[in-house]
Amino acid sequence: MSTDPVSRDARDEIATSLKTSRELGPDYDDAVASALAERLDQSIAQQVSAQIDARIASGALPQGKGVRGNTVRMVMAIVSLGVSVPLTAIGASMAGPAGMAVAWVGVLMLYFVVARSVSD
Repeated sequence: MSTDPVSRDARDEIATSLKTSRELGPDYDDAVASALAERLDQSIAQQVSAQIDARIASGALPQGKGVRGNTVRMVMAIVSLGVSVPLTAIGASMAGPAGMAVAWVGVLMLYFVVARSVSD
């Protein structure tokens, strides 16, 4: 890859677009600029994709393997705490201390089942 930030093809595209814009007049400036921007966006996206593919192939970038287990466990801990407060209130109001205990056992079981499945 050259050190020049703008490739020869991109320079040619810009020059062609400027000539076209001059020939068509100021009424078409927006249309010409929009078409140029779209072509440049596509070209940049292709170049970035090719560079990422090359880095993944060379081992410089790891391939995505999904969400890490620690992240899932942290999210489940937060969700469990968020769900446990209303479940505790509902269980305590419906069945007293026994309902509260059942709600916490259910929340803890859910957390441990998800945490165990993530660590396997």
